[in-house]
Amino acid sequence: MILKKVKAANQGFTIVETLVAITILLVGVLGPLSIAANGIADGMFAKNQLTANYLAQEAIEMVINKRDSNADARLPAFGGIPTPCVPTCTIDLQTGDIASGDIPQLVFDKSTGLFADAASVGSADKLSAVFSRKIDIDCDGPPATVCKITVTIDWQNKDNPRQLVIRDFIYASP
Repeated sequence: MILKKVKAANQGFTIVETLVAITILLVGVLGPLSIAANGIADGMFAKNQLTANYLAQEAIEMVINKRDSNADARLPAFGGIPTPCVPTCTIDLQTGDIASGDIPQLVFDKSTGLFADAASVGSADKLSAVFSRKIDIDCDGPPATVCKITVTIDWQNKDNPRQLVIRDFIYASP
């Protein structure tokens, strides 16, 4: 007895089978890609949040340094620092002086590796994130013994405005 092979009249995939296979492949590929994109966005937000934290801490350290320098020179603790700051205080990044004035935009200067006033940094040397730093110093009245330092950092994360506020209390004399 000889068995004959029966040829199927239709060989290959139907259109429905092809569409199902493509859908399964798309779900398998697009899922991990969206997870990776969200991870990158979260990483950028974390980087900006950490930078804002460092900028705020730097401002507090500069106020403490100014108080200590004044004490060494036998000047009033906050001599040269307006207390309370009206409407706000800023730090001159070049000299470290603290004064009332407009709030400058801070950008990372790739050429120096430091944050600087946006107006003083060439556009080719800037990185994308722009921060602003506001310092409020409020002492408890004459004679000042304890001062509250409030540093506010503002920046844009994509289209969302973000803000970090850090407060510290220091004695007027070291």
